[in-house]
Amino acid sequence: MLEESSFANKKADYFWLLFLASVMLLGFSPLFNLPFLSSPLAFVPIYIWSRRHPSTPISLFGLITITAPYLPVALVAFSWVLNGTWKAAAGDLVGCAVGHVLWFMSDVWTREMVGGHTFLSEAPDRVNDDSIYLTCSNNRASCRFMAKEQRLRIHELGLPPEVLEAARSSDEFSPQAQAAILDFIQGCEVHLSNIQSRIAVLQLPMQSHMRQVLQNEEEIAQDRLRSCRGLLSTMRQIPTEVMGEIFQFYLAPGGSIIGQQTPVEPKPTLLCLVSRRWYAIAMSTSSLWSNITAWVVGERDWDPPRIRPADVPGLLKCMDRFRFQPWSLTIKPRSDPFHYDPTRPLLASFLHKHPASQHLQHLQRLAINAEKFVIGFEDLTFPRVISVAVSSLENRSYLRQFGLPSLPNLTHAVFASVIEAQDIPYNIPWSQLTHLCLGGNISSSHWRRIFKLCTSLERGVFSNTALGNPELTPVDWTTHPHLTQLDFVSSEPPYISDDDIAGMSLPSLTKLRLFANFMQSSWTFPPALFGRVTHLTIVPNAMPARDPVLGTLREFPNLRELFVGLGDGEFEEVFGYLRVGEDGACNLPFLEALGVRIAWHCCGDSPNFPYERLKELVASRTKDLQGSGTPHNSAMPNTIAVPLRHLVLQVEKWFEPDVVEDVLVKLRGATKEFADYGLRLSVIQVGGTFSRQWGWDWSKLVDTNKHWDEGLMDFLDDPTEFGLYPVNETLRSG
Repeated sequence: MLEESSFANKKADYFWLLFLASVMLLGFSPLFNLPFLSSPLAFVPIYIWSRRHPSTPISLFGLITITAPYLPVALVAFSWVLNGTWKAAAGDLVGCAVGHVLWFMSDVWTREMVGGHTFLSEAPDRVNDDSIYLTCSNNRASCRFMAKEQRLRIHELGLPPEVLEAARSSDEFSPQAQAAILDFIQGCEVHLSNIQSRIAVLQLPMQSHMRQVLQNEEEIAQDRLRSCRGLLSTMRQIPTEVMGEIFQFYLAPGGSIIGQQTPVEPKPTLLCLVSRRWYAIAMSTSSLWSNITAWVVGERDWDPPRIRPADVPGLLKCMDRFRFQPWSLTIKPRSDPFHYDPTRPLLASFLHKHPASQHLQHLQRLAINAEKFVIGFEDLTFPRVISVAVSSLENRSYLRQFGLPSLPNLTHAVFASVIEAQDIPYNIPWSQLTHLCLGGNISSSHWRRIFKLCTSLERGVFSNTALGNPELTPVDWTTHPHLTQLDFVSSEPPYISDDDIAGMSLPSLTKLRLFANFMQSSWTFPPALFGRVTHLTIVPNAMPARDPVLGTLREFPNLRELFVGLGDGEFEEVFGYLRVGEDGACNLPFLEALGVRIAWHCCGDSPNFPYERLKELVASRTKDLQGSGTPHNSAMPNTIAVPLRHLVLQVEKWFEPDVVEDVLVKLRGATKEFADYGLRLSVIQVGGTFSRQWGWDWSKLVDTNKHWDEGLMDFLDDPTEFGLYPVNETLRSG
């Protein structure tokens, strides 16, 4: 009876129960002199069934009716009476004792003390012949692997053998199999309805214990019904190629945001554990295995990286899965380094030898975090690598040789503190780089020498030190026809005088951004080089010089977009410089978008912002233009050409929230009327603790461990931080 109720379609669990009972009976048999254990073993499921069905009536010979819990006692009594001695019933009593222990550990202990299943209540996965657990619904098929909850294995659904085999091996069912599943679903619905009807007629509270049993059966019936319906779900009919694309999105950076966040790192091996079909799809989708991470260690700063011999087979196996396909390699230092052993293989030697060497012909992306070792790849060539990101600690730039590999086809590069001062690695094709991020111990003269070589550069990000030195060795400049954007982070821009620009040309440069720790009045931007710049961002962290922002603005007369961070004492001058005169004369006549960031260090103990001056500035470029009708005079280049269309006002969190909110309210009050004149207005609050604590630390602003297309510039390119066109271009607060 027990196998038809609690263990219906649970052969493994029923076997595990009998196995545990047999082990316990074998342990008790010497104590009670029991040579035969068949009768005690039969009493174990009888006792458990009687405790799980306490309200079931039992008729003994049609004469006496008892409830199920008294059935073991009645059987022991009959055995005693028939044999004339209690010793004849000793085996039955031992069987009842073992059954009581198993019932208590599987039902009472797991419910009251553990709150879940234990090895005494459920068979281990190794005992079962299929480790696939289904929890499916009509519109969703989600599989939980080794979850600590009530689970149904696919073989426990009670399906016919041919349907069960089809469910395990394929995604499509024959018409006969579909009909069998539909009939089984109908039977499950009837069974569930009967259980619910029995629960509805229970007399509470007298039969509360029976309600708990029926509710457990109801939950099992619902799981079985959902699982069977899931077999016919359209999710099982998704083509393999589409599932492969879904897997790729799941494994991509940020792709696992769908659903509930879990601390489990997305890996292709996790997908293989869900089901046989997912395993086959994952193994056939080579791109899932194309991102390899090698964990290495070096004993000292000048040691090349080594790997554990135990990791070699796994690396080779992953390489074999994407044979002749493009792949990426990421090298990271171990956080828990193994004991240094010079006999362990060098990573460079491993990659240089067969069979790993044949896969290097298809390596396209290389990322190295060389915080604890030198690279040691100077003897290697990666012929198809197009993107590389190599970073180290700032104070390790004294190392003479980091050992960069030869990269003949490189186009996107990130080098952070890995190029020695005044050194230009010969194995880097500088002339074909289109994107370059360069930081560390780079002086102004060093930057000039490298920048000269990058004739194909389209975008450059530089974080330099020891800049602004006027005593520089002359450089024969060249033309950079494709360069459209330059960013200088946590540094000053290189010193360039009018005498230096002979032979240098930046015809396509339109965007210049300066995120500097200090603004210097000695900065120079010769109009012959920077005269075509239409977008300028200046966000300093400190301003020791007098009027540095205003002096810089005079160098860019053709700006259309300006984002500027201002400190105390500069608002009046900058707002007055940008204000349009009554006769239409103005500076920056083509300015269409303006962003002002009120920095945390600008106001002393209390905000001191010239709201009226801001209002006059905005009015002169919006409202007053419509009223005066002053046209642009091409013969007078300093007359207004276009009205202001976008205005972003950012307030950093530098004081108490009520003070910041007061500033936001006043800014809205001073500017909200101009929204009626075509001005898109955004008044927002941004986090200022970052710059206050770190300054413009370039390692905090630029993620040098990522490639260009993986989020290297996410923070600086965030429209909510330094953008002129926020996602919500309306009057708002952050």
